[in-house]
Amino acid sequence: MKIPLFGVLSLMALAVWAAQEPATVPVDSSADDQAPRFGVVTLGAPAPQFRMMDEKGANTDISAFSGRTVVVHFFTGSRPQPFLQKIATKYGESVSVLAVSMADRKAFDAWLAAGKSKVSYPVAWDPADGDRAKSIAKAQFGIGMFPATAIIDGAGNLVDGVIGYGSSAERQVYMVLDRAGVPLLAADRPKVAAPRSLDEIAPAPQGQARPTLIAVGTQAPDFVTQDIDGNDVRLSDFLGKVVVLDFWATWCGPCKAAMPGLERVHQETQDKGVVVLASCTADTREAYEKWVDDNSERYTFRTAHDAGGKSADSASKKLFGVSGIPTQFIIGRDGIIIDAIVGANEKRLGQALAKAGIELESAEQTAQAGGL
Repeated sequence: MKIPLFGVLSLMALAVWAAQEPATVPVDSSADDQAPRFGVVTLGAPAPQFRMMDEKGANTDISAFSGRTVVVHFFTGSRPQPFLQKIATKYGESVSVLAVSMADRKAFDAWLAAGKSKVSYPVAWDPADGDRAKSIAKAQFGIGMFPATAIIDGAGNLVDGVIGYGSSAERQVYMVLDRAGVPLLAADRPKVAAPRSLDEIAPAPQGQARPTLIAVGTQAPDFVTQDIDGNDVRLSDFLGKVVVLDFWATWCGPCKAAMPGLERVHQETQDKGVVVLASCTADTREAYEKWVDDNSERYTFRTAHDAGGKSADSASKKLFGVSGIPTQFIIGRDGIIIDAIVGANEKRLGQALAKAGIELESAEQTAQAGGL
């Protein structure tokens, strides 16, 4: 491995890192599969412990930032997202910002020389040296799309994460910081409730239990929605095909983060008798139409809108017992529900499709099929 700036010093540090790397935090296999997660880490659970190398080639542990809210940003391109500097400038007294480069050493050194002077927060390098499969983000968090931002509270627990870039990702990061209890300035406070990786759409009345998710192995109930042209779309239209039924909403950040993965699955499986149907629920027709207008070139899978909106008559709530989105159902060619996934989980989606006899090109590709 070629390390241009630090030579022997960096090689020695890398060897120490490999020998002393802290144990990872394993995913609790007994945890509820429906619990909201960022990657493979359950929200509210201890965040993975990991080691990186600082700008001078010295080992740095994430535990060094304990006691403060930490925004950990994994980036692969030429620079971290600009909004990180805004957060560091405005909230540096209560929030630590850390950018971790997943590039190879040569690219990281080039960025240090050209761009580090433009940011005030610490930047570190992932010693996986550009190997994404072995990277901190993938090996520890189970994240395969970038840039990705994890927010960890002062107790070391994962609050939530955001995949994506630009103003949309910036707004979502502020929402998570708000949920973490960071006192935000008025201009940065979310105008709506902070989203979770599992966005609640059907809060149960006080004293009543949430609706029960329809059981795997039962016949998927038929329902009618309308596509962008106002044509009826029935679930029964797709009997004889494998259906990935995704309940989502335009206001749901995690739902939108899952869209690139759905498009990838659609592109790979549309010739194998698979239909991806994204049913917009708990949302207005106007918002749905605007979303389609803005995204029709980017996403080519089938979409439709449920006129039931947030009412008890929506198909997602009344027929499928959905109380949080995104929720996906994988339905076999005979109309039987093969699996249900609450919260975007691309690895599980690939596994569920395999149960239906649909193999994606590789498990690695499936795991990387998320993003914003």
